[in-house]
Amino acid sequence: TNDRFPYYENQHIQMVSLPFKNSEMQLLIILPKKTFGLAKLEDKLTGEELFSYIGALNHLTKLSYVVNSPL
Repeated sequence: TNDRFPYYENQHIQMVSLPFKNSEMQLLIILPKKTFGLAKLEDKLTGEELFSYIGALNHLTKLSYVVNSPL
């Protein structure tokens, strides 16, 4: 789908928030910037960092992206 979604990235991660239809809930997708970096991201990501990323995401302008899902 091509729509506007909140998107955040830094040197370690890329993150996008996808809203569920007719719901206030959202799917938060976090990907490491480095290939094969998921295990390292899982080990190092703290709750404090996660909330910081989510806070940044909520204050950004929504950008237009094409999101592809294998589902």
